[in-house]
Amino acid sequence: MTRSIACLAALLALAFFAPAHAQFSRLLDSVKNQVERKATEQVERVMDGEPAAATGTGPARRLEVVASSGFVPGNLVLMQDGFVDTEDGAMPRTWKTNGSGQLIQIRQVPGRWLDLQASAIYKLATPIDLPERFTIEFDLLTIVESIDDLYPVEFGFAHDGSVAGNREINKVGLQYYNSDKFLVTSRATDYYHESRFDLRGYANRPMPVAIAVDGEQMQVYLDGSKVSDARLFRDNASRHFYLVAPSRMDHGARLAFGNFRVAAFGEDLAGLD
Repeated sequence: MTRSIACLAALLALAFFAPAHAQFSRLLDSVKNQVERKATEQVERVMDGEPAAATGTGPARRLEVVASSGFVPGNLVLMQDGFVDTEDGAMPRTWKTNGSGQLIQIRQVPGRWLDLQASAIYKLATPIDLPERFTIEFDLLTIVESIDDLYPVEFGFAHDGSVAGNREINKVGLQYYNSDKFLVTSRATDYYHESRFDLRGYANRPMPVAIAVDGEQMQVYLDGSKVSDARLFRDNASRHFYLVAPSRMDHGARLAFGNFRVAAFGEDLAGLD
């Protein structure tokens, strides 16, 4: 009797397990088929050039930024001054100052350079009638033992051409004594911004400076890098470029200025003749 009951129980268990096992097998086969289908779709997308989906593991790749911020000089030259008509030791007649200056040449650096006097203001002797859109380019050359021997050089635009004072509209200040700082301000728009640019690499070699003005907007480039792009004018019809030499030049340091160029854009002026 006991054996019969045991056999009956075994038969019932087998009858119950057999369909459950079959159901589990069908479920497992379904999951495997879905995984294989997803993997095949992923491979096909990659082969078609689509990026693979992120898995959530490992560090994300850094995004690559594409931007166009290069300086574009004007193509219609309004003035270009390389001091070729000035004798060594003389002050160029194309410029005026409330101090002094002299033309120098440097054996290791080509060109002719205006040697600036400490704290002196420099402006063009004959003002240029600047259009709404124009560019200015020049080079600054430090002659130093260390870049921090120089206090700031300032340049920008003033309301008039007088060198008796400097009624500035805006200015850019290169803070050599801090080695890596510059300042951009505007009295016209109440703008103030201080940032960093490594100036140490420009000890005893020229640093190209470029300014692009479009209406009230002004961009500043140091050696090709745009360091400022802001509204620095407001209803300023008269704009006179100026340069102020450092107030201090320690340990025999000097600052020279050269390769000055002002240009407009011919397409802007084509219909004004």
